[in-house]
Amino acid sequence: MQISEYKNIFNNEASHFYYVGYHKIILALLKKYLTTRKKPKLKILDAGCGAGLLTKKLESFGDVWGVDMSSEAVKFTRKRGLNVKKASILKLPFEDKTFDAIISIDVLCHKSIPSDQQALNEFSRVLKPKGLLILKLPSHNWLYGSHDLLVQTKKRYSKKEVLTDLKNTGFTPVKTTYIGSFLLPIVTIKHVKESLTKSISPNTSVKKVWDPLNSILIYLFKVEAFLQSLVSIPFGISILVFAKKNSKKY
Repeated sequence: MQISEYKNIFNNEASHFYYVGYHKIILALLKKYLTTRKKPKLKILDAGCGAGLLTKKLESFGDVWGVDMSSEAVKFTRKRGLNVKKASILKLPFEDKTFDAIISIDVLCHKSIPSDQQALNEFSRVLKPKGLLILKLPSHNWLYGSHDLLVQTKKRYSKKEVLTDLKNTGFTPVKTTYIGSFLLPIVTIKHVKESLTKSISPNTSVKKVWDPLNSILIYLFKVEAFLQSLVSIPFGISILVFAKKNSKKY
């Protein structure tokens, strides 16, 4: 990711509909899948924590660590008063079976990660038996566009591809869904326009949104968060998977 984008995200993620929205979905599903655990305080890792706002929100579930290979990301995460280490998800600086849950948001897709399965094996190593892994990844490679270039996305994913990688590395999915369903037509139109004009160049999608529109989009994400608690949605701009580590792994 370009260094300037970390500051842009840090300044906007508390109010921008996209971050507010997907945070709501993930936190709501975490309550569903983590509240059955008896421990009063869980150990959680945000693997690729970026500017750190989701990491901060995860503190309501227990003790949280963040890691990111970007010094800029580490700097902004520390500004929030959080525990964070500079490290790659390919070599996590933690002992085996340290965490009850790992969250990784749009990290496996980064160009700096040549092997998804190597990263998943490392997640498995530091997860406790039956620990929970939460992955969010961009969906549909045909949607690859200007924002993907800016954040150095190597590819977008199919659901089948993600589930195959998880199975091959000792994880069993318990919830697989798409998120941002109502944004899919908008992103598709944007991609078609870029393709027709051949104007695909690095450009951020994290910009100030007109307040009334931003509020409407946040509301739509709230509706989607409610639906996600009941069913899995079959289309959207990202794939979200909750998976358990098989007890015999590591």
